[in-house]
This record gives sequence, structure tokens and C-alpha cells, in this order.
Amino acid sequence: LSTGKRINHASDDPAGISITTVMDVKSKSMDMASRNADIAQSMIKVAEGGIQEISESLIRMKELALQSLNGSNTDESRKLLDQDFQSNKTHIEQIAQTNSMNGKKLLNGSEKSLLFQIDNKSNLDHQLNLDMGKLDASNSSFNLNQIDIQTYDNAKETLDVVSLALKKIDASRAYMGAITNKLESIKSNMSGSSIQHQASKSRILDTDIAEETAR
Repeated sequence: LSTGKRINHASDDPAGISITTVMDVKSKSMDMASRNADIAQSMIKVAEGGIQEISESLIRMKELALQSLNGSNTDESRKLLDQDFQSNKTHIEQIAQTNSMNGKKLLNGSEKSLLFQIDNKSNLDHQLNLDMGKLDASNSSFNLNQIDIQTYDNAKETLDVVSLALKKIDASRAYMGAITNKLESIKSNMSGSSIQHQASKSRILDTDIAEETAR
């Protein structure tokens, strides 16, 4: 009664000790898996920040391409528009090459996939595979490297390329949103299971004060 524990030594209840040890291991494993899910979410948030900046640059590039298509432009004015266009293109590549977390480049396609352990079992059913190819936002992935808006024909072709790049950005965002929702569901389930395991462990180990004092 003084310790608050029904089982203080293995000899008090060998079966009970064995059961609670397994429960404790599972509970701690689920807590660690939940932290792994937190890390995955943090990584996605970092990538989302970069994707947002890239999206803004692409929108500006589309505006410039549309402006270059205006028949009132001279060759000189189109060259000036292209300077802004190329600056945004450079900005996109800088973000893609520098957006990272813990040394992992998230948006340049160098990482093909990242595995996150999100349960206390080691098989693939209990791992989250983050497909990094779907987050590749480098200029080469969008076919932006050789484009410009210095002529009407170039601007017309460029408009199609940039519009396609924006669609790819939307797909990346949708993918990250789906993964984030999945991680939230996983964390909620693991938290509930961990609490249940701790409660079950407590029922086995802890003394029933009311029962003991009534004796």
C-alpha cells in the first residue's frame, strides 16, 4: 500500500509483470512513432513554404508572358520584360536547390523518396513513403531552363510551359495535403492506443486503494 503498486517485484505476479512489460514497450514505441510522424509533418511544412514561393514566381512569370504577347510591345520592351522573367526563373531554382531540412534537399529531385517509421512494426505497411519526385520543383522539372519571352513566338510557347508548371505545383500541394491529413490520422490513432496501453498497465500494476483499505 505504501508504494501504491500492487506488483513491486516479479515474484508478486510473474504473469502481470510480463504483460505490463510488453504494454510498456508498445506504448513507448508508439510514442516514438508519433514523434517520427511529427518530423515528417515538419518536413512537409518546410517544403510547402518553398512551394508557395515558387508558385508566386510562376504566377509572375505567367503575367509577364501574357504581357509580352501584347502587340503594342517593341523588341526592346520585350527584352525588359524578359529580364524580370529570368529573375523569377533564377529565384525558382535558388529555392529548389536550398529548401532543405536536416541536410535533406526537399524540392530539387535529389531525394527520390523518404521513409518514415510510423508504427512499432518494421514492415512496409507501417512505414510512410514520401515520394519526393512529386515535390521536385526545379527549373529542369518544369522545362523552364531554355525559355524566354523576348519575342512573340517565344512568349506564346513559354505561356504553355509556365501554365503546365503551375498545374504541377497544384499537384504537389494536393499530395502534401493528403500526406498531412494521413499523418494527423495516424498520430491521433497512436495517441489513443498509447493512452489505452498506459491505462491497462496501470490497472495491472497499481494498487486498488479502496479495496486495500477496506481489508
